[in-house]
Amino acid sequence: MKSIALVKSEATETHESSISDQDIRVMISMIDYLITEISRIDPVSANHLQSARGTLADSVMPAAYPRAH
Repeated sequence: MKSIALVKSEATETHESSISDQDIRVMISMIDYLITEISRIDPVSANHLQSARGTLADSVMPAAYPRAH
């Protein structure tokens, strides 16, 4: 499990700062599921999530990965 530092540390330890491609695909899939479910209740919120998903995908996913509609 990946942990997130809430404060800056002066320690010289190195931490793994990369997330695997598989983890990224899983996160994107979870966001797609949330968009589908939320669109049934609130289309405006679903639209905002879709926009955020697109930004995330553009930032972290290589161009070779499939994009959602």
